[in-house]
Amino acid sequence: MTLDYWTLLFTGFSVALGLVTLFIVLRQLGLMGEQTSLMQRQLEITVKQDALMEAQLARRAELTMEVTTYRGQHTPRLHFAVRNTGSKTASDFYWHLRIPAALTAQQLEYAGEYMQTEELPVRDGMRSLRGHRDVPVYPTRAVEVGSIGLDYVLLDRPGVIRWKLIFEDGVVPPGDDFREVEL
Repeated sequence: MTLDYWTLLFTGFSVALGLVTLFIVLRQLGLMGEQTSLMQRQLEITVKQDALMEAQLARRAELTMEVTTYRGQHTPRLHFAVRNTGSKTASDFYWHLRIPAALTAQQLEYAGEYMQTEELPVRDGMRSLRGHRDVPVYPTRAVEVGSIGLDYVLLDRPGVIRWKLIFEDGVVPPGDDFREVEL
């Protein structure tokens, strides 16, 4: 009789342990299902964030300096403007110009009231002008920097104007180089 008692007790204990194990397994399966659902939602959010970041990175300002010669009745002039060919507005920009000193001794007439400028001493036969224009340059639009008068006698002489632009999305051209415009 003792043997049957212990067998019955051991069997009851085994069944109880099996039921507890079954409960734990079912609970773990439920938790795994919830985790899978959360991971799926996180993946969807990550994919959307990636698409947003890609769209924002694709939007950027692309600035370039335009140099135009006007031959008017009076003094011919070089006009300088910055054009945005990108898809994002540039809030402001810094500009650098290097003009052959032999072309003109006139001062650059600055456009607009929102500009800080500086002329550096002539070096290597080039006048160096630089400034900051605190106005936005919208996509497909241009903002005038200024103009400078030329001597008629020197108008047809070959010359190169060098320029550089610095703005929130980059430096054109990158590094210490300057872009060149043939006159």
